[in-house]
Amino acid sequence: MARTAAARPVSAPTSLTFSSITTQSLTFSWSDINQLDYNGVFQTFFVTYESSTSVLVTAFPTVPSAMASSLSFGTEYTFTVAVVSSGGTGPLARANITTTQDAPRKPTVVTSATATSVTVNIQLAITRFFPAQYCVTFTRTSVSGVADSPAVVRTICSATTVVILSPAEQDATYQITAVVNNTVGTAGPMSDSVTQITQPAAPTSSPSSLRSIARTAKTITLTWVPVPYLELNGVFDTYNVVYEFKNKTGRLSVNSTLNTVMLNNLGFATDYNIQVAAISSGGLGVFSSAIVAATIQDVPPPPTITLNSATPTSLTATVTVVPGRYSISMFCAVFNRTTVTGQSQSLARGTVCSTTTAVTLSPTEEDATFEVIGFVNNTATTISNNSIRVTGVTMSAAPTGSPTSVMINSIQMGSFAISWQAVDLLLQNGAIIGYQVMYRDVSQSTSQTTSPITAMATIISS
Repeated sequence: MARTAAARPVSAPTSLTFSSITTQSLTFSWSDINQLDYNGVFQTFFVTYESSTSVLVTAFPTVPSAMASSLSFGTEYTFTVAVVSSGGTGPLARANITTTQDAPRKPTVVTSATATSVTVNIQLAITRFFPAQYCVTFTRTSVSGVADSPAVVRTICSATTVVILSPAEQDATYQITAVVNNTVGTAGPMSDSVTQITQPAAPTSSPSSLRSIARTAKTITLTWVPVPYLELNGVFDTYNVVYEFKNKTGRLSVNSTLNTVMLNNLGFATDYNIQVAAISSGGLGVFSSAIVAATIQDVPPPPTITLNSATPTSLTATVTVVPGRYSISMFCAVFNRTTVTGQSQSLARGTVCSTTTAVTLSPTEEDATFEVIGFVNNTATTISNNSIRVTGVTMSAAPTGSPTSVMINSIQMGSFAISWQAVDLLLQNGAIIGYQVMYRDVSQSTSQTTSPITAMATIISS
């Protein structure tokens, strides 16, 4: 006779419970079904569990409980259980459970501050918990050295490890602690307290009465009235002086702990825009209004003078000066006549100036001796010392009379001889150095001229 297969269990286990729940294990228990519902001989229980991120785990305990291990902390798992009899596997019972988390560890805080904010970086080792909230308590105990009574307390929580108090009081002392909460609301131990002082504000006013008190061709010395103590807003550090060419960009700066400073290596005869501000422990303050101060020019050194051009009626001096921290506007020469045609005839002929290095006295006496000194003016009308004295002589005038008694003494084939009387002594205007004879064929229009002849007779070859 054939036997029919036994039916599967008709009911699922009940009273599913969890106990001994930790971060990585738990015990799963249930109540067995009525033996009449086995529909066969009981063999085992069929247990499974899994999370949304883990693989399915199965177990076959013979008693109504099972231990699950190697679980993930703070993770929800789904457990199922069914009775297995000789008739098969019965319906599943299902239950969900979440493993626990450790409490957060004690954090460490690292702080920094500006004049108006305090930043806290929270550091901690994360093991078997999920941090959900980082909370920092700021306890202000004093402002600018004056104690708060009572202390001012503010707690700020953040989902990140950086917590910022802003705005904060300037030059204020804060005691800072932090705690971390996990995702189930469990708070860890409080950090050690850290003291943080915010920076004071930068100076709120500028130095006053900025002015120059001394100038050279390459320096400007400045002074000013300091910023009042109560407006420094911190510990004084230094003064910052900025300067630039007037109407130009490109600032230079120099610091001074005193209310005076010398600006060096400046351009001569140059305008500068200048400002000054105080620097305290709170930073750079407000700059003063700009003033304009100018360097001066050096006095030019004595020039060098040379006499390099003379005619009967003019004498030219070249006045030169070495370059320096000045701009030359005028080159000048003083002419004093001492002799004329070898005779003492002193006369101050005066001063002649030019915008170029060539200075010319004109008209002058012919065959006259002059003593000349030079000087220069810079564009600030400052006059140099005089040059070394030099002497020059103008040229004599050409003879104003002509030779007389010109005679042809003899005529030869291809030549003739001529002679003449010398120019009158009073009309020679100097020593005669030679004669020139000009002649031409009457049938020609072009004359010929001899080389200078020292004698008062010559032979002309035709």
